[in-house]
Amino acid sequence: MIADFDVPLGQKPVKPCRVCGAGGAVLHLRLLPQPGESVDQLLLFRCVSCASFYFDGDEPASAYESMPKSDSFWLDYVQVGAGISAMLAPLLALRPLPTTSLVDVGSGFGYIVDFWQRQGQRAVGIEPSSYGELGREKLGIDNRSCDLEGFIKAYPQERFGLVFSSEVIEHTSDPRRFVDALVTMMDDDATLILTTPSTSAISPQTESASLIAALSPGFHYTILSPEALVGMLSRHGLRVKTHTEGVQTFVWARRGAMPDVAVNEPQWTRYLCYLEDLSRVADRHVSGGALCRLFKDALNTGDSARAGKAYQCLLRAAEDSYGIRLEDPELSELLENTQSLAMLDRFPAWLGNALLFGALQVGFTRGDYRTKVRMLDAALRVLERRAHVEKQFGQEAAHFLPFARRQYQIALCEGLQTSLPYTETPFPEDLRRNLLSLQMLAAALTDRA
Repeated sequence: MIADFDVPLGQKPVKPCRVCGAGGAVLHLRLLPQPGESVDQLLLFRCVSCASFYFDGDEPASAYESMPKSDSFWLDYVQVGAGISAMLAPLLALRPLPTTSLVDVGSGFGYIVDFWQRQGQRAVGIEPSSYGELGREKLGIDNRSCDLEGFIKAYPQERFGLVFSSEVIEHTSDPRRFVDALVTMMDDDATLILTTPSTSAISPQTESASLIAALSPGFHYTILSPEALVGMLSRHGLRVKTHTEGVQTFVWARRGAMPDVAVNEPQWTRYLCYLEDLSRVADRHVSGGALCRLFKDALNTGDSARAGKAYQCLLRAAEDSYGIRLEDPELSELLENTQSLAMLDRFPAWLGNALLFGALQVGFTRGDYRTKVRMLDAALRVLERRAHVEKQFGQEAAHFLPFARRQYQIALCEGLQTSLPYTETPFPEDLRRNLLSLQMLAAALTDRA
């Protein structure tokens, strides 16, 4: 869908604000279907009372009903879709990290439950979808197949020291009722943690892929403002701290004194250690997804030793589990396929990332620019396919494409320069001009897409 901020003036919503119940909301944008999409337009209104956004209409989050039953969705999720670092960020911001029980409401596959269980603490997940059942099977965790109200009804006395819910409240049609239910699960000294897309992301200045991800057309009811979240939680006598990081809003709430929160001091070592544990899970799709995340994030955070080990493991995993030689891949079968989320058991969704960052690793550690160029060329093709064919799931691929194109240009220039014979005397002027022409040609080649 395409976000259109050029909206007609004076159009009134059918529904009052889904967050606070006030009337008088103002149309902010329209989401228009692209050619070939069999969906209706969606209207997003901004509440003048609580500054939240909400989709108008009787049932704007109807996409769940039309989702086909397929293994492809969970494969994509564990291979690349799940933002594990983003999930952990508000939890790892607590100083010190608590030693207490945790419930994750809307736990999905169950990565937070698994992480907390590996810290030696009791952890329970609540997830009514099939993702929860798969996580229970693949990770060996306590993921309960029920919704929040069903859990409270079945276990009315259950209380937890951490009540966690990441990117869930925007999927609920009645966010106030959802918050009320979460608070009932807090013990006297509990911390409540929420994350949700930020209202600041709903702007024409936001990158298209990030904007569509925040809006998630057909899946979200609301985008809640920090003011609205503070108001909901304050009604229960809770102290509240909010923080906006990129396109996310984080919320921490307690009855007593607020804990120390260090949102700009990520505990990368603890996160990377968790990915190492996860990369040993028996399921090849779960372990491969963790391994690619481990390699990419270790490389990006400067942990070269861990990145080097992870890369060697990723090379073996790609060949042993999928029959892919990362440094010389055969991709014609994938690139010819135009069906979304197809062949994930043969070509994992992390392949584009592995090729892109693997190329950088090869250049950094071996100076092998031929292999680097070959891998970057393959990365561009895989990322371009994912961004265009799998638009709903390819936001990360679209995000990395400009970076990949720039790295390809740099690698071509590196290869051209290093292929010239070494000489202690300065290059003749005509050779300098030829090299410059070749560099300009290399730059132009990257515009082929």
